[in-house]
Amino acid sequence: MAAYVSHTYIQRFHIQFESEDAWRSFEPFDEKYKKALESKGAGVGLVITTRSLPPSYNIRVNVPQYVTVQHLREVDLPEGVKVQIKEE
Repeated sequence: MAAYVSHTYIQRFHIQFESEDAWRSFEPFDEKYKKALESKGAGVGLVITTRSLPPSYNIRVNVPQYVTVQHLREVDLPEGVKVQIKEE
């Protein structure tokens, strides 16, 4: 019998950049931030990128109940990168 793990869904997870240099230091998204979130126990789902330069990201993240939003905020980010996290 499989174990059941309840998840909380992070509705809005918005990443903004203060400059193009901040954005370039953050790229590629999948290789840095996604892996950092996964190391905290979160699963990154849908990623929506704006067409502006620098772009911003809106993502949906599945988080087990034992991982707090504060725990996710502890992911190291380059200077000039801001993240807003709101729980669903």
